[in-house]
Amino acid sequence: ASQALVNVLFGYFYSDAAAIIPIVALGQLLMALSEYFAKGFQLTKQTSALFWITLIAACVNVLANLALIPWLGIMGAAGATVLAYALALGLTAMRCQTFLTVRLPIVSVWKIAFAAIGPLWVLFWSWPSLGRMNLGATGLLAVASVALFAATLWISREPTVVAVVRLVLGSRKSQANR
Repeated sequence: ASQALVNVLFGYFYSDAAAIIPIVALGQLLMALSEYFAKGFQLTKQTSALFWITLIAACVNVLANLALIPWLGIMGAAGATVLAYALALGLTAMRCQTFLTVRLPIVSVWKIAFAAIGPLWVLFWSWPSLGRMNLGATGLLAVASVALFAATLWISREPTVVAVVRLVLGSRKSQANR
């Protein structure tokens, strides 16, 4: 599946890079979660601790790259990055909890994960023909997937989505009244 995505987006020349997409995606998830906790450092103006955590994670990344790339190649580089992001997430979450209670909104996370199932299902079933689709059909599929994701979140009454929709609808109503 990753190979079809790489072929559509970048061409067949880069198809060998498809193997690392799931690993890179995991790394991006860990980095995003780390950023969630990093806001606590910013809010309390304790960003120097965040600097040291980032430096430690970067050093681990370099050392892991030196150890894994000769053995595993590009997969080793991707794995080293995931290891560094996981370390940064763990250190950021632990340190942040010492001066600010930050709770991960588990219910919202599960709603978002559930909402992602629909678009993933659409993409999974369209994968065989994705490489043969023209740009318009691919764009339509992307728009439909995003709409399905948003609709599922709306139906689940995810507070963030409801607030954004109300904001957008409210601004349209106020523009129509002018």
